[in-house]
Amino acid sequence: MPHPTVNAFCAVEVFNCVLLLVLLLAEYLTAKTANLLPVFHRGFFCDDETIRYPYKDSTVPYWTIGMAYPAFLVLFMLPLVVIQLRSQMSSGNGNKAKRKGENKPICRNNEADEAVHRIQINQFLSTYYYSVTNFLFGFYVSGLLTNIVKHAAGRLRPNFVSVCDPAACKSSNLSEGSALTQLYVLHADCLSDDHDAIADSRRSFPSGHSSCAFYIFVFTAIYLQQTLSRSCLAKCLLLPLAQATSLLFAVLVAVSRVCDNKHHYTDVIAGALLGTAIAYFSTVCLPKMRQGRSAVHTDRTSNRMCLNDPNGVMAEKVSMHTIAEDDLT
Repeated sequence: MPHPTVNAFCAVEVFNCVLLLVLLLAEYLTAKTANLLPVFHRGFFCDDETIRYPYKDSTVPYWTIGMAYPAFLVLFMLPLVVIQLRSQMSSGNGNKAKRKGENKPICRNNEADEAVHRIQINQFLSTYYYSVTNFLFGFYVSGLLTNIVKHAAGRLRPNFVSVCDPAACKSSNLSEGSALTQLYVLHADCLSDDHDAIADSRRSFPSGHSSCAFYIFVFTAIYLQQTLSRSCLAKCLLLPLAQATSLLFAVLVAVSRVCDNKHHYTDVIAGALLGTAIAYFSTVCLPKMRQGRSAVHTDRTSNRMCLNDPNGVMAEKVSMHTIAEDDLT
């Protein structure tokens, strides 16, 4: 019969999954209807050169960031983690040769090996589950904070004049050195008919592409460091290569936003810092907050697998495995 603590653990995690799905769905709907939400209307000077850049299409569309991460996961992250798991499972067999001369039943040793392997797989799946849910929660927080600051700041994009085409700044109404060139326009009368683009041109700070890219790829780099830093993969430079590649992707996305006249460089820096801070919170702080509950669940699993072990073989192997896992963390 399942222990009440285990039942409570499962109930909490089911609630967490449902809550995450609701939050992510709400964020998706908010992003699709962002132009309908009120945004702070910041005034501008007609001779402000920082908002008079020409309009250019995005080199990196927003959806490609979501596509690049699964591709990076398949090419780098998942194979490295699977190799590490196989290495951990095979490490339990290293002492088989030393036990040949012992007067212990072979079937008992095989049962102990199988029990340790099951515990290793359960712990791996538990770790992967917590990593995925922590990632999704951080992804939601990153998007939420980015959108709130965008609407509250209302900073104009570098291509605002090109997108809005304000009537007050038409060349026919201005002359070089005239007072009109220094006119502060508080309510722009845009001649453009693309209302969605006009609303979007008022949401420059911080860069959503930068915050999303840095959150995803910094999270990946820290996760790989926590998972594989003591494996042979780190010694052969595969781990540093995967981490450097992830950070390179984030930097390229951020640089492209400045080159495409979508953001000021300060927007990109702010987005990068925001994404990095939330990635650190999701990989370092959030797991510590959830560590107690997962530790109780792991202990229950280990105890159930060590029952009916009069010779103590399983208990000895499980305790050795637990010590190894504690060293990695």
